[in-house]
Amino acid sequence: MNYDADKFLPVKISPDMFIFAVEFDQAEFMEGQDDIPSPTTTGIEYTTLEMNRSEIPSNGVRIWTNPDSAKMQRADTGRYFVMTDLWLASDQQRKVAKLYPELSYQEYLDTQVDLLRKLMKRNGERVWWGLCGEQDGGVIWPDRFFKNKKEAYEYYRECYFGNDPSRYPNATRKMADFVMMKERYGIDFQKENIAMQVSKCFSTHYPYEWGARFAWCERTGSLGNAQIAVAFMRGAASQYGGYWGIDVSGWGGCVPGACLYDETGNQLCGITDSLMLREIVSYFYSGTNLVHLESTASSCWIKDKNNKFKLSPYGEKCKKFGQHVLIDHPDRGKTCVPFAVMLEHDHGWDPRDRRIWNGCVEYGPGDQMIDDFFNFIFPGQEDNCYIINGLDDKDCFDRMKAAENPGVQERDWRELEKGVLATSRFGDSFDVVLENCPLDVLKRYKVVVVAGAIKINPELQEKLKQYVESGGKVVLNIKHLDNPDPEFTGFKSKGETLSYPKFFTSWGNAWDEGPSILEMVELADNTKVIVEARRSYQPDTCAISRKKIGHGEVYTSMIHYNRKAPGKPLAPHYQDFLSWLFNPYLPVKVEGNHIQHIVSEKDNSIIVTLINNKPELWNGKIIINKPGVSIDKVKDLWGNKNLSAAGSVSIDVSCNKFDFRILEINTVKER
Repeated sequence: MNYDADKFLPVKISPDMFIFAVEFDQAEFMEGQDDIPSPTTTGIEYTTLEMNRSEIPSNGVRIWTNPDSAKMQRADTGRYFVMTDLWLASDQQRKVAKLYPELSYQEYLDTQVDLLRKLMKRNGERVWWGLCGEQDGGVIWPDRFFKNKKEAYEYYRECYFGNDPSRYPNATRKMADFVMMKERYGIDFQKENIAMQVSKCFSTHYPYEWGARFAWCERTGSLGNAQIAVAFMRGAASQYGGYWGIDVSGWGGCVPGACLYDETGNQLCGITDSLMLREIVSYFYSGTNLVHLESTASSCWIKDKNNKFKLSPYGEKCKKFGQHVLIDHPDRGKTCVPFAVMLEHDHGWDPRDRRIWNGCVEYGPGDQMIDDFFNFIFPGQEDNCYIINGLDDKDCFDRMKAAENPGVQERDWRELEKGVLATSRFGDSFDVVLENCPLDVLKRYKVVVVAGAIKINPELQEKLKQYVESGGKVVLNIKHLDNPDPEFTGFKSKGETLSYPKFFTSWGNAWDEGPSILEMVELADNTKVIVEARRSYQPDTCAISRKKIGHGEVYTSMIHYNRKAPGKPLAPHYQDFLSWLFNPYLPVKVEGNHIQHIVSEKDNSIIVTLINNKPELWNGKIIINKPGVSIDKVKDLWGNKNLSAAGSVSIDVSCNKFDFRILEINTVKER
């Protein structure tokens, strides 16, 4: 290592801390399935931690499932961060316990818990106990509907903390025993370094609510859009003051399996190294505290016929990434996140699947509102990446044969890896918070968009009012208001609806959308109409209102759920309104076809990360969106070269297909 790991690993980590963690070797009896290529069938499973870290710059490690003394003592030096798994009720943990036949299973657990507690006490926040892996994906859901979302949440919570076997998650999965933690070990989440791993967006906030200070979410493949997961995880950590991370899984792909290569470097199966590199770059600049590489040994290494090891194509990419984030450019600035989306506490929503609480609560128009919003913010996020479904029978058979007989693939696998990363209209600049988010956290955001089936009760209204008075902007829909309060919204409901086809904005745009149902309201004198609806034989009516309170504003859309009818897309005039509202808060504008982009700010510079997830070259322009500010110089951080744009307020940029650019733009104030 040519950097000082202690620089990155104080005893107390900070919210800006970044950990790049490789995975310890995986034991043969723990990993692999008979029907797909896996680490256990390739002989890669016994690469060591030291071997990984000698080639891939990293300041962290995940010790997966077997935190034995020998492994942990190598980590007990303060030289790197450790996330170690001890899943008290999992089938995997019972398999590991067989390595210690002299101990009963309970005695084995007692020994391991004692070891972990001593290490955590000695190392502070350098060592964390991962107590469950995606436990939210193993809940046993009942074959019935819950009465409401609150009942569903209580059932879900009881699956973690209760002792009813009929409700306990599938014990063959990666599970914790919360009852044992409480009753046998007396574990206090607030006093010990407990981390929880999730895989569902509906569960991201609850680990923090239940006391954990670190949560991380698995992404890639069929797990849903990564940008939405980041919005949920980052928002949850912001709301509760915790740390957050992403676990990058290479499992899935055209040919199912973990990311794996033959002796010559041809990929056999799994998610492509191209997608995973774009992911980890995006996570770093999105501000995560942890990026962890699953299956580091099998994905990052190739073993030839002479048992010589070398880095795989993915390993080489991870090596450059580690060099970039830990050595060359560790100062990533602060991710620009001016917007929050507020959901109800018990929302139960997850991307793509159109199911609420795993289908145990009826999917309604409020839930559709959440889908509509994210489909607008991240176009293409619903595309299916369980990509074997994108192949016909012959193509699928050819892919499986390719795994048996390695060779150059005729089809570009990257073209089928859709939806994991999508384009972004306003950058990856949104956090998701829940309705119980504290006022001081809300004040960090310029705009809060209320979405879903949430209702504005008096307590929430007072909190939002104080947020608006301090300068914030709140966006509501009429369906969030059972009885609009004119002092807050600026109008009263007339209790009737009418159909209007045309919409006109106060900033000069017109939209002919066909008949749309609007709530009729009576505006107070100090309330403005910023979008009006018209039809020839009726007076104009308010489509979107604006009420000023203190230094901020409350906006309300009168079209039910922001769409003209079920099954129809988000109303065009409402999309136009969101663009008008969001754009002034973006430090830069990215012109051209939509492309994923992340903006980070430093004292005198802006880092713009462009990620092209499309199969064609992207050409566009980055424009400084700050009055009186121009470009001094531009550097391509990943390519390590200077670009010319001094004195301008914009720069022309291109980005190759399935590639990315990381540009640091130094700015100066114009005289």
